[in-house]
Amino acid sequence: MMSGNGVWRWCHPILAVFIGDYPKQMLVTCTYNGRCPKCLVTPNKLGESQSFPPRSRSNAIETYCLADDDNVHAFHHACHQAGFKPIYQPFWKLFPFSNIFVSVMPDILHQLLQGMIKHVIKWLVNIYGSTAIDSRCKALPPNHKIALFTKGITTLSRVSGQEHKRMCAIILGLIIDLPLPAPSIRHT
Repeated sequence: MMSGNGVWRWCHPILAVFIGDYPKQMLVTCTYNGRCPKCLVTPNKLGESQSFPPRSRSNAIETYCLADDDNVHAFHHACHQAGFKPIYQPFWKLFPFSNIFVSVMPDILHQLLQGMIKHVIKWLVNIYGSTAIDSRCKALPPNHKIALFTKGITTLSRVSGQEHKRMCAIILGLIIDLPLPAPSIRHT
């Protein structure tokens, strides 16, 4: 690689960070959809405030080394047991100083911002019901600064970043005067 002063030098790049949306993270880490690319949390426990053991690079390398054997079924079985897709040569396998599972960073737009809005809307629907939220969306008066969701927001699928931004602009107005439901009383 040519340095800043024009001298050619030997360079040994290290993969330090990988930033991509969730499907690309699954592709790069060779994990299945619905799984965490960084740790061994089971799909039914995603979102819980617990710590789970991180994925092990050495375990992944040991599993992928089985691809060199002649027994394809054993390789596929080992990959399935370890939670990896049966990829024969992941690009990161030969990078000695990098750990792809540590290198994966969250995608701020998709995983943090849009994920949080989805969570807030789901939470509000659980509290007030989809009928109340959607009817308030339909009742918003036309305004040149906000988008109107004439069919409501609870039935939308494949929401874009712009639509999430527009939902954020109206979400407080949808619930501002709704009374909080009474807390349920538990007898112990």
